[in-house]
Amino acid sequence: MKNVHFCAILIVLFLISIISIIGCGNATGGGGGGGAGVTNRSGIFSYAGTQSPGDTWTWTISTTEYTGTNESLSFTISGTWDALSSGFSKATVTFSSTTEIAAGDGFYFLEIPNTALLVKPHNPGDERPIICTSLTTFEPAASFRFLCVKIPDAGWNPSSHAIATGDSTVPSTRTFHLNWYLITGEFAEPQTASDFTFSDGTFTSTSIGAKVFMTNSNIFVEDDGTGEGGSIGAIYEDLSGTPIRTVLSHTFKGFRYGYDSALQTGETQAATGTYAKIDGFDAWKGNPYMTDADIDNNNTAGTFGVKITFEANPQQPTGFVPGIVTDLSNNQPENVQCVVSKVGPAGKQKYVIFGIGLKNSTVQPFNFILLQTSN
Repeated sequence: MKNVHFCAILIVLFLISIISIIGCGNATGGGGGGGAGVTNRSGIFSYAGTQSPGDTWTWTISTTEYTGTNESLSFTISGTWDALSSGFSKATVTFSSTTEIAAGDGFYFLEIPNTALLVKPHNPGDERPIICTSLTTFEPAASFRFLCVKIPDAGWNPSSHAIATGDSTVPSTRTFHLNWYLITGEFAEPQTASDFTFSDGTFTSTSIGAKVFMTNSNIFVEDDGTGEGGSIGAIYEDLSGTPIRTVLSHTFKGFRYGYDSALQTGETQAATGTYAKIDGFDAWKGNPYMTDADIDNNNTAGTFGVKITFEANPQQPTGFVPGIVTDLSNNQPENVQCVVSKVGPAGKQKYVIFGIGLKNSTVQPFNFILLQTSN
């Protein structure tokens, strides 16, 4: 966003995107389901979102097939997909309009139908995930408060914007006011953006080209343009009376995404986990899938894993929850800032956790996005 990192609405990146989906070799297709009694969900759903450092993607996924378009680089892929017993889904490319992706290549995705879509490419050394939301056809009828986490741009560093709170004035003026914070939680600066139009579920800035993809399920994703990153967020949900252990009592699946701002590459790892009491703290203990074959076969690295220790209950005055991510293979702690919210249709809401931190105490950021997958 040309020096203006507007985040107008949001999601925790243990995940949470793609510029190229290359490789997957042995990906299986067919669309009938992933075996072991797993069947594909029904329905046709459309999504839009961003891939670091700032590509816009749109997707349509039916019961057996999908189409994905990178609008920034003007190419399309399509093919078939299967649900897996791990809770993730595996897709195979049967058509590609770019030479960088070939028929037979594949990728993985995690979906809350009609709410959120997380795509994990198979391209070792550069697995930037695609983070998307479904699109509402109606502009929000009333102003709202929101929280968001930054999806890093090409030049992100620890002095860059990391998290934000905000409020909107819609539909009258389509103005968004944000308060940006650093990765440390220290206040950075305020920001106002007011030149937005709305069409087909998307707020678009007429001056800086930012796009905010809205759902009717409390979640949003913003794309700031090529090389400029984006944000994932949610409309503010008052969870002040909800202990974090209640949130974490469900199973969450998602991705952790580490990003090298200098090389503009990244690596994404899938994981699954639930609540654990560790050293007296409420935590989410996740077991990673170390390889793509592990995702296929639902094999997790139980002896390694990762934990996220939450230092407070949601929501604090800023709306963010500070925490620590620890790699259990080396006990390396990493400070993070998190957003905890509820998304989805009324009566069917699920918790989401988004976050941003610094990788192994370096200047390189990582995001994680966790989606509740159990009731």
